[in-house]
Amino acid sequence: MTFPTLNDALNYHQQKFEVIKRLETIITEQGYQMIEPAYFENYDHFIKMHQRIEKTSMVKLIDAEGNIRVLRPDITTSIMKDLIPKWHNGLKLKLFYNTTVFVNTKAGIKEQKQFGVEYLGPQTPTTDSELIAIILEIFNDFNLAFILEVSHADFLHQLIDNLALDHEQIDTLKDIIYHKNRYALNKFIDKNLNQNPSQQVLATLFDLQGTLEVIDDKLANIDLPENIKTTLAQLANYQSQFKNDAVTFDLSMLSQYDYYSGLIFKGYLANVPSAVLNGGRYNTQAMGYKKSVPAIGFSFSLAALLQEVMKNNG
Repeated sequence: MTFPTLNDALNYHQQKFEVIKRLETIITEQGYQMIEPAYFENYDHFIKMHQRIEKTSMVKLIDAEGNIRVLRPDITTSIMKDLIPKWHNGLKLKLFYNTTVFVNTKAGIKEQKQFGVEYLGPQTPTTDSELIAIILEIFNDFNLAFILEVSHADFLHQLIDNLALDHEQIDTLKDIIYHKNRYALNKFIDKNLNQNPSQQVLATLFDLQGTLEVIDDKLANIDLPENIKTTLAQLANYQSQFKNDAVTFDLSMLSQYDYYSGLIFKGYLANVPSAVLNGGRYNTQAMGYKKSVPAIGFSFSLAALLQEVMKNNG
């Protein structure tokens, strides 16, 4: 980031310091402790775990032994790599970080500052609600107009499984859904699906937003598979817990990382086009580890958060 004057630069860094300090106060009061993840990932291991990530978006280096390394594109992956080999049953960890991920773009290498938390160990509705409550507290503490969109990763997993697609078709469909391309979705259905019972759900996917009552109305005339009904019932439980007008639902929500397996969410600010917060529940087995450790976490884009805070402060 560049600044017209030295005073502008100093003011930015002072406000950044104050924002981070407030975030750390909120998090540490909830019993979270700081962690600094490793900067480098093994390239082959990372792409094996995250096959939908564009290889050109990763910042790659070669170490002294000729191995390809990646400057971390994802904090959660880095944390799990260090912790899971040392994990033992009954352990509970509440961690937070203030660090950087790296992305390779046409304009060059970008450093993206992130602040986030990971809660490893227990898997209960209370745990999920606690994390959502922290997110709402952060948005409210900074007096920001926001929307928190919520879904369940199993909804899309189950829907796609029911479509009986091959691996290449699944990757194509996930890319369409991730980019919310309605035209491409309709073309995909016409080309690849022939009276599959779940294609009606897929055809309405980008309209399954808002309250669960609105979503239920749009699905009312569709004969839903039992596993999808169960997932929708779980979301109904979350709706009754959150009870906040800023919390809404989007069943087409999909992360670029496939390790999520439960509640997922994205946070948006009024004047920012992309999500400033991403997170959800996952299990380390989905990352390729033999140990099954349930966890939930989220990360904020510090640059986007700080920009809105500075606007509010004039």
